[in-house]
Amino acid sequence: MIKQISGILLIGLIIAVCAMVVMREPGFAVFSYADTTLEIALINLYFGVVIGFILLYFTFRLIGKLIRIPAQLKAQRRQKTRHEIMQALEATIINACLQDWDNAVKTCTRHIKDSPIKRAQHILTAYCAHQAGHHGMRNTHLHNLRLLDESDKVALSLDAQYMLADGKPEKAIALLKNEPLADLNDLNTLTSAYLALVDTREVEQLLPKLYLRNKNSTLADSTINHCLFYLINLYQHNNIQAPLTELWKTYSLAILADNALLEKYITALYQAHQDILAEQIIVSVLQQNWNETLVQSFGQLNIDNVEQRIKQAQQWLAEHKNSAGLLLTLGRLHKQQKLWGQAKSYLEASLSRRPLVATYAELSEIHEQLNEIADARRCAKKALHLASENRL
Repeated sequence: MIKQISGILLIGLIIAVCAMVVMREPGFAVFSYADTTLEIALINLYFGVVIGFILLYFTFRLIGKLIRIPAQLKAQRRQKTRHEIMQALEATIINACLQDWDNAVKTCTRHIKDSPIKRAQHILTAYCAHQAGHHGMRNTHLHNLRLLDESDKVALSLDAQYMLADGKPEKAIALLKNEPLADLNDLNTLTSAYLALVDTREVEQLLPKLYLRNKNSTLADSTINHCLFYLINLYQHNNIQAPLTELWKTYSLAILADNALLEKYITALYQAHQDILAEQIIVSVLQQNWNETLVQSFGQLNIDNVEQRIKQAQQWLAEHKNSAGLLLTLGRLHKQQKLWGQAKSYLEASLSRRPLVATYAELSEIHEQLNEIADARRCAKKALHLASENRL
């Protein structure tokens, strides 16, 4: 505003100075054409020219504004549409957070034809439609997404994910198996699809690639865990030892990150007679993070180092005096040494911390060894009763 006022004042000053110069030396301007002659005072001509320029300036400005009116109206309509699109997207996000998928679909499709973010709206609408169970609408928006750019692989990736979610893993595989799988999500989807079809060979081939490329993706972590559970169960059921031990070399971090998976793996190693590896893993884990299930497995290993394991367990007992699992393990280890009295004491101490089915079962066997038949039956009944309660 100040610059504009300063400019006007400067122009006015120049006009005034020029007028004073013209008035100092009065004169006339003569214009003639054929027989016509026009004589005008120089000062009048000067002011006429100034006024003429001013009129021309404002005339051209007015014409320019009139010419720009259609473009301005179009821009206003575009701005209004964008504002409505943003409001619709806001409503979509809110509805999605509330899991109101039907309304999310309705709000997301507003002004989609005129939207500057068609691609994002088609993706979001397809997702909301999938969650709402409107598979036809979902597929329509994925098709429209492909029409926007045939080279865009997002529609293909989403289509494969939705096929897998619909329980059609073979269709997901058909979409992705000939693709380069540059995207982690595509690799994850393909691995999950083969896992759903129980295709062991493909799972074994794809899992290392997924594991190496995974960078803290929650979805990929879940797929890796499911694949490892599947492979561990497979190797355990079929007594395949070599691949079972190889899993630890490649996937130790993934196995350690999930307690359920770790406990499953230790059980599989124990049943496959890979007790030495199981012991190494258990000791390493318990030094860092205490685990009641693993410490119980420590007493079941078939290794000829019972005295060494008793010593290790007693060291742990100094820090975990109230561990029912550790006391159970000490009872088992002393039982293997046929030290019935010490085994009985540890098992009774374990029961005082927390009653376990395995503890009652072990104690029943010790009572039987000591020819305490009534106590053996009592412990066996308690074990059965506790086991039945745990099933309920």
